[in-house]
Amino acid sequence: MCAVLGSAFLAAGALLMGYAFKLPEFDGFVVANVMLALGGTFIFLPSFQIANAFPKYSGTIVATVTGAFDASAAVFLFYRLAYQSSNGAFTPQKFFFGYLAVPVLIFVAQFTIMSPDNYKTMPELEQKLEKAENVFEDVSLSNALDQDVPLLTPDRSTPQTKNSVTMKSDACVRAVVNIASLSLTS
Repeated sequence: MCAVLGSAFLAAGALLMGYAFKLPEFDGFVVANVMLALGGTFIFLPSFQIANAFPKYSGTIVATVTGAFDASAAVFLFYRLAYQSSNGAFTPQKFFFGYLAVPVLIFVAQFTIMSPDNYKTMPELEQKLEKAENVFEDVSLSNALDQDVPLLTPDRSTPQTKNSVTMKSDACVRAVVNIASLSLTS
């Protein structure tokens, strides 16, 4: 949702800036700058959630995203260099109308490349895992143990009954619970 709003604000800001340079009687600079600022913020803030996908490296990811956002200001420096080297032929209106490609690409990427679901935080994942463990233990494990169903040992060679189940089989059950919870998350 934020990327869609951010794209809309960026597109509106770029259009207003382009027309402000094209039409001398139209003064849209203030509103255009506000739109560009809002669009950038709406794109920037949700990008922090990608750090939840890699909790071990979340600090590095947040620092990289912040650095990339700060470096994006260099676009206008490069425009200035292009404007000066072209002796004014590359006008601001051409730049801002060309800049409309950025919100269009962001909008398209949001619906084609980006995941439709938010990345989960560690507490959300732990809660989901606990829920999956409870469901699995309540149904499958209690039924198997109550019926004295033979369980395989970790080496999968010798069946054992409920009375001879060891701590190793408990580890196997936890592995199955983890696999079941992964299938529930997808």
